[in-house]
Amino acid sequence: MRGMAISAALALLTAGIAAAQGSISGRVVNSVTGAPLRRAEVSIVVDGRTDLRGTAPTDGDGRFVCRALPAGRFRLSAQKTGYAPMDYGATRPYMSGKVIPLAAGEQKTGLIIQLPQLGVLTGTVSDVDGSPAPRVAVQALRREFQRGKAAWTPVGWANTDSDGRYRMFHMLPGKYVLSAKKYDQPPPLLPSAPEPDGQAGRLVYATTYHPGTLDRQEARSVVLGPGETVENLDIPLLQSRPIILEVQAELPGAAPEPPQPTADGNPPETPPQIIQQGPFVQLNLVQRNSNAPGGSQFGGGFPLGARTAFNDLEPGRYVLYAEVTLDGRLYAAREDLDLSGGSLVVTLRFSPAVDLAGHVRFEGTRESATGSRVFLVSGDGSGRQGAEAQVKADGSYVLKNVPPGLWDIGFEPIPKGGYLKSMLLGDLDVLRADMNVTAETNAPLEIVVSGAGASLTGKVDGGLARQVVAVPEGELAGLQSFYVVTTVDEKGAFELKAMAPGEYRLYAFEDLAYGAWFDPDFLKPYAERGTPVELKAGDKPEVTVQAIGAGVAR
Repeated sequence: MRGMAISAALALLTAGIAAAQGSISGRVVNSVTGAPLRRAEVSIVVDGRTDLRGTAPTDGDGRFVCRALPAGRFRLSAQKTGYAPMDYGATRPYMSGKVIPLAAGEQKTGLIIQLPQLGVLTGTVSDVDGSPAPRVAVQALRREFQRGKAAWTPVGWANTDSDGRYRMFHMLPGKYVLSAKKYDQPPPLLPSAPEPDGQAGRLVYATTYHPGTLDRQEARSVVLGPGETVENLDIPLLQSRPIILEVQAELPGAAPEPPQPTADGNPPETPPQIIQQGPFVQLNLVQRNSNAPGGSQFGGGFPLGARTAFNDLEPGRYVLYAEVTLDGRLYAAREDLDLSGGSLVVTLRFSPAVDLAGHVRFEGTRESATGSRVFLVSGDGSGRQGAEAQVKADGSYVLKNVPPGLWDIGFEPIPKGGYLKSMLLGDLDVLRADMNVTAETNAPLEIVVSGAGASLTGKVDGGLARQVVAVPEGELAGLQSFYVVTTVDEKGAFELKAMAPGEYRLYAFEDLAYGAWFDPDFLKPYAERGTPVELKAGDKPEVTVQAIGAGVAR
């Protein structure tokens, strides 16, 4: 067996303490069969550090040794082609594992890292006439939570071959929904002129979900185990009548005077270049219930005074955004649309962008807000870029040209141990409520940052746990920014820092997919197993939390 040495960086760290050198050794195996995995890459890092790392392959028996280690706390991980990467002590891929404490000169042996083998999803896609459908895009979707709401994220892709077959490799174990879409027809990526008369009755290919439905809620889930190949996941393509969305604009102010006729009564000549240089409306259409993170995006635009159309849209919920600059000032419009069929004409009504001014004030800390950054992030999935500003010496700042719409506010850096206490837009605390900017928004945005955050330490009782989640309740209930998650060490201890004062319920899970705690329906059955706690500014209580085993929480 060939031993593995730690990286040069760690070797330098241990220089001068050769007498106290320790080691960590073990094996990497298949999580289902227990078979040793040759040439898996094992990595070791110092807990809390990312700049010191050692790596090397396992031998023919899946064994590894990390030598020349000083006393300290370490983390191990392993990866191999065809398998999901895993941390030592973790129960899921990409989940944080256990810390390994090592005393001076200690030789720690017998550690096992289990890698789940990746799986395969395969099947066929048939056309509306039952024949094989080539060149069809198939996606595997996984249910996740974004901004506290359920969303479907594409995590696997494949295209059908000439016989309509597809095969999706290297899939993590888990639960999926499959969709198929044929793009032989031009997809509506750009707006175009309205369709000619007589075309409204045609059919187009729609996104179809396994086993054959246009409604994602009716799709059948596919469960894939480690190393499994799930076959016969067949999808018959369906068609639907296309939706045509025509868009026009209402000028955000007085319309310009129309050109006057010449003395002989003929229309005035307008050079083409003058028309081309006129104001141009930028469009962004977002399908909120699509299979893309944040929603499918369709862009485009048209000159003011003209009209454009999005053809071949699928039924669903959309948000239409538009911006135009007139005389150096930005104007914006937003329309929520629920499209079910047929044609629809939307007239955009613009409002001017606004400047948001305010101050940042620090409490309970000697640090200064000078040079801090205040910035806006789109809060409605549009992906729009927001304004940002630096805080001046007097605490003031100005966010310029903020378009009307829903925005989230960010602030950085927050003092160590501190938290965002409030963000008042006039009388509304937009840290705890949506900030919907309109053309009439003129109140100051006052931000208060406290350096006196609460913290707590605790122990997990009644079993093994990997994670502790603090779920906000009371006035903070449902506010994603107040959730706090931490790992549990090898002794069952944990610590939560920089928490906003308020009510929380603590849950200790042995095995849980990341983000599952954002689903209130998921947490309901475990409410009695959670530990309630109420924190005040500067509090540092000690609590005991009951473990929720892997066989219970799924």
